[in-house]
Amino acid sequence: MIIYLNYQSEVKNQVEKYRTYHIGELPDIQIRYSDIIIPLQALAQYDNHIARLLYASLFTSILNSLEDKLLPDEYFNLIHTIQHRFDVMLSQSEIFYPSFVAALLDIVLSKPEQIQISSQYISASTISSHLESVGILTIECFIRLNQQNESKQYINGPLKKKLKSDTDLNNQLYKKIDQWLELAKCYRSLANYDDVRGIFSQTPGLKSITLRAIEEESHTDFLLALNSYVTALEQYPLTDETLNDSILELEHEFWTQSMLNCCNQLNNWTIMSKHIFIDNTTFDTLWSNAHQLNYLMPYAIRAKLKLLITGNEKEQLEQNDLCQFFNNLSTNSNNTIITGNSETTFVKRSYIEKQYPFELATFFLYQKDFDRAKYYIQYAKEQFLLRWSTLSRLSEYGRKTTIQLIQPYYELDQFLVFIEQNLPLLKSLENRYLTNNKNDTTTRDLFLERVHYDLLSQWQLPDVIRSSIQTWDDIVTNRSLFLDILDELIGGPRMTFTSRLKATEFDPLLIDYKVQSLLDMSYCALRQRNFKLALTKLNETRHRLDLCQNPLIKSIYWNEIYCDVHLKRHQIQSSTSTLSSLLSTSVAKELKKMEIKISALKIIDQQTAQLNSNYIQLNSQFCRTIIDFLLAQPQGYYNYEQDEKIPQAKHKQLEMYLYGLENNNDNQIQQADLLIYELFNKCINILKENIEKQETDLQNLSTSIRLAKENILSRDYNELASICDDYLRRYENNEDENNLLTNLFNGDHGNKIAELIVKSVLLSMKYGSNEGVKRFSRLLQIVDLYPNTMNLIADKLQEIPCWMFFDCLYQITAYLDKPIALKLYPVIEQIVKLYPQSIVYPFKLSYETLQYSIQDPILKQNLELIQQQLNRYTPLVNEFIEALNQLNSQQQFDTWSKELFHLLTSDSNTRDINKLQEHLIKFKQILFSDIINLDETNDEQLILSNTQDNNDIDDNTLLKPKITSIRILFKNTVEKEFNDLFGKNGELLSTISLGDTRLILGNISLKLKNIIQDKTNIND
Repeated sequence: MIIYLNYQSEVKNQVEKYRTYHIGELPDIQIRYSDIIIPLQALAQYDNHIARLLYASLFTSILNSLEDKLLPDEYFNLIHTIQHRFDVMLSQSEIFYPSFVAALLDIVLSKPEQIQISSQYISASTISSHLESVGILTIECFIRLNQQNESKQYINGPLKKKLKSDTDLNNQLYKKIDQWLELAKCYRSLANYDDVRGIFSQTPGLKSITLRAIEEESHTDFLLALNSYVTALEQYPLTDETLNDSILELEHEFWTQSMLNCCNQLNNWTIMSKHIFIDNTTFDTLWSNAHQLNYLMPYAIRAKLKLLITGNEKEQLEQNDLCQFFNNLSTNSNNTIITGNSETTFVKRSYIEKQYPFELATFFLYQKDFDRAKYYIQYAKEQFLLRWSTLSRLSEYGRKTTIQLIQPYYELDQFLVFIEQNLPLLKSLENRYLTNNKNDTTTRDLFLERVHYDLLSQWQLPDVIRSSIQTWDDIVTNRSLFLDILDELIGGPRMTFTSRLKATEFDPLLIDYKVQSLLDMSYCALRQRNFKLALTKLNETRHRLDLCQNPLIKSIYWNEIYCDVHLKRHQIQSSTSTLSSLLSTSVAKELKKMEIKISALKIIDQQTAQLNSNYIQLNSQFCRTIIDFLLAQPQGYYNYEQDEKIPQAKHKQLEMYLYGLENNNDNQIQQADLLIYELFNKCINILKENIEKQETDLQNLSTSIRLAKENILSRDYNELASICDDYLRRYENNEDENNLLTNLFNGDHGNKIAELIVKSVLLSMKYGSNEGVKRFSRLLQIVDLYPNTMNLIADKLQEIPCWMFFDCLYQITAYLDKPIALKLYPVIEQIVKLYPQSIVYPFKLSYETLQYSIQDPILKQNLELIQQQLNRYTPLVNEFIEALNQLNSQQQFDTWSKELFHLLTSDSNTRDINKLQEHLIKFKQILFSDIINLDETNDEQLILSNTQDNNDIDDNTLLKPKITSIRILFKNTVEKEFNDLFGKNGELLSTISLGDTRLILGNISLKLKNIIQDKTNIND
């Protein structure tokens, strides 16, 4: 050991220390740049974000160094070359690799005044790579620089430069509008229509129809937006006279893209195809134009493919050009002599395969070329994984959009596996149907079992809100295609006769699933407020509902979506909608049909329960809407009936709704108040009948059905309370200018409706409704206004768990001085016993006021009983409150003074001297002494002193009582004055005047305030 220590000291002595470094400092040694870059370069091979940062940093660093070394002209030429190359890379990219696009834009943002590439290329590349935020940042940077340059030229430039030629002004305006339009495209790609509207409202030189179309598109009214864009294209065509109008060209391009997007949202493939393939446009001409290749080719392929799959026979024949285009791509390019055509075909094939592998897989599946379909769907999955791996974690919208591709890819691959595994079974089933072999039920059962477990049960619906209409359409269209292919494989189209066996076994399954899928997509479009698409899908299913396996449920579902579409459209367009526009949609007639169907529907599961509940909500919504219309426009229905433009078949809509579809009564209801009365009672009666229907044998049902029915009941009771209370409030607040609600609430009707509200709120709470809890405070108000309803409360409150009142304890405790408190007392008592901490604070707040204001002896006794019980169950709460009050002596004094003024009435003969003396004692306990016991304090100080050194005799001073607290100082200051005012034991309380008391206590309050201001230590 000694030898080792000696060796260490020798080595230490041999080291020459030239400089001593502090902890955290690095030695000043030279490190080559390559030694830093090489490990980062290796890391960049595995991390796209590192690669982006490294590439942009190196490029910017080299550019900065060249700026100092090159001559100005040479550097200008270099920047010009870089700018041109960046334009080429972004404009001719095929896959728009996100990290590479982001790195290029990072370089541009590092030199925005020198490198300004085309805004069109920026928007196109960032939208394709889901980097809209980077594109927005870059274009906004260019806009800001241009604005700064313009202001500098205007302020500092000579007069000659200010007077620019028209050509320069046009070029500047073109550049400005181009940047704003491309910025709007980026924002629209993120569905941020607020910013898009702001851009178009502030950009000069644009047509007014553009802003109108954007407004319509932002409200998801894609049909109106489509018509506006088509109108704009027709009103302002690109002719020989307007070829030099560059701004019109920009708008024309924007109109075209927007119009195609609207067609895509509406699934209007016919119009989309018509506006793409004009003037002898073919797929070859689209390929030859780079702009059309990027912007029009995706819509062209999508429209043609959808028409090929879902169109009628004529439309399918018209898509022969798509078939030729895709089939020509498969031409063998491995020729020994490479010609120009084969080379072009190879490039074209490579590009189409990278961009549209899923479309190719779907196309070859349609042609029953399962091998090629399998190849392309595998390639599509690989492309998806590559695209997903390149997306930044911060690109939330891009990731959300890309992840939606998984489901249609997976389902297509799943179907191909199903076909491959079950081809022998499909052949056997085809022979069975061809021979009408009814005895072979094994093949049928096995086929239906595999279809159900391997396909139908695996097919989940996309999210109705998060998933886009494009994703829904791909899934619904492909599932329909899968079923059609199964139909063909089991011999459907090849049969020369109609197989009754197939018509009874497979065809109903085929039709039922197709109809259900279209109805679900219609519901999705409704939830996304794409009303035109919802109606389009409904029209496709209208004549096939009776062919489904369960036509009643499908028919009710269809009616509900139809009515909901028109009612929601009315709500959104309330500023322009009228009673005539709503009734002309025949919503009233459809609701009446639904009423008949619902009466025949039995609640057996969650689906039927939901249908029933939806009908009740729609019926109530319709009645409210019509009543509100009539309250605002009493002559609205009369004018509708007198309108000759409305077909006769659409007249008397409300009469049919109220009295039946076969109403032959020629006398219409012309008075608005009678219509309101009938509609209100109709709505109430439907709710009552449904409630009575659901409450029958409720306890004897299974758990799942009982829970479903209880949910219906809670919603119905809430709706019943809501509609009654809404119009009762209007009547109470005199909001009915034309006195049309008088028939509803005059006489005894108001009391009956108030009773209905009280009963409905309590029963909705009984079935666990949170909305009923929120309405309980209004219930207390109604009981106060309508005392006849009080008898309903006692029995119903006992059926509700006491914990459901937690959210309305403040309102309940505030009514403890009212007659209703006698009914509420059992609930409060139960809460005090089981959950005392939940009510202690609300009760304390009310008790401070109510203890003096309550006159009724029974209510006062109950109040004191609650106070005593809370003191017993929550003793620490009072101590905690007292401790908190110690921190605010001024508030304690003010509160005590207010209570004293209440006890000191002007007439000395009526004063309660005992209470006054107790109140005086309370004052001295609160404000003349600390809540902390001095003995306890001295004990703690003694312990502290014993831990000190025994020689520190001066520490004994810690044992002295603390006399610096606010209350001790306050006592020493005002005690004599206080005793002179009230007497030492309160003997002067019977003679002191209220005015003198207010004056003297005001002076004492100022003294306390001065003492508090001098104290900054919380221990005092």
